[in-house]
Amino acid sequence: MAWRCLVASIVALVASSCQANTNVLRASCLWNESPEKESSVQVDCSRKGLTIVPAGSVWPRNIYKMDLSHNFIDHITHLEPSNVSVLDLHDNRIAIVEPRVFSAFPRLQFLDLSKNSLEILHGDVFVNMTSLRALNLSGNKLTYPPTELFRPLVSLEQLNLNMNPLRYLRDGLFRLPNLERLELSSINAHSLPDGIFHETPRLVHLDLSGNLFDKVPSSALRSADGLKVLVMSDNPVGTLGYNSFFKLHNIEELYVEKMKDLEAVEGDTFAYQKK
Repeated sequence: MAWRCLVASIVALVASSCQANTNVLRASCLWNESPEKESSVQVDCSRKGLTIVPAGSVWPRNIYKMDLSHNFIDHITHLEPSNVSVLDLHDNRIAIVEPRVFSAFPRLQFLDLSKNSLEILHGDVFVNMTSLRALNLSGNKLTYPPTELFRPLVSLEQLNLNMNPLRYLRDGLFRLPNLERLELSSINAHSLPDGIFHETPRLVHLDLSGNLFDKVPSSALRSADGLKVLVMSDNPVGTLGYNSFFKLHNIEELYVEKMKDLEAVEGDTFAYQKK
């Protein structure tokens, strides 16, 4: 009988501790009903001076979105399981993300890691994230992501790599069967591998603005058969001609603004753009 009382006391103590931690989270963060998903909540812990991600055990079970932006978190080495769908970690100081750490969030659909200090990401960091639909890594310091980095993201539709000093993108980096929108603005790129988009059959929107292209990388772009929107603005392109958009039949929107070095647009430049 005594041991049963002891077990009961321990269980009660743990429950009390969890409730206390939950109350602390509720007191310091803003809780609201989620407008995106019925019977769920979103928790706003932005600008709270946090240095670590709060333990998942104190997150509400019906959480939809957790906002941890604008804090001082500098590493993500362990996460407790949660049913969260949207995780916002932008504008922190994150420099380290351990492999497979996001596997604790099997329902995660949107992940924002923008405006951090990431220089290196392990090839296994996104393993088991099969539900992720949008990933924002813009405004970091990534230079040479491993080719297998995005491969587990079989449901990914949007990828933002803007404002990373990537410069060279390797063929095979974007093996993303459902990717529709790819942001590669201001990455210091001046060329692209010819077949880089062969394994992104659903890609329709590509932003290459603010780079160092002195000509349109049309050979690489032809590997994106379904491309409809191309943003080439703010690149040092000198001439647009027949070969610039050769065989890019499906382009519907083309942006070539702020081309300060552009001196000539030949008459047959858009001969292949029927739409």
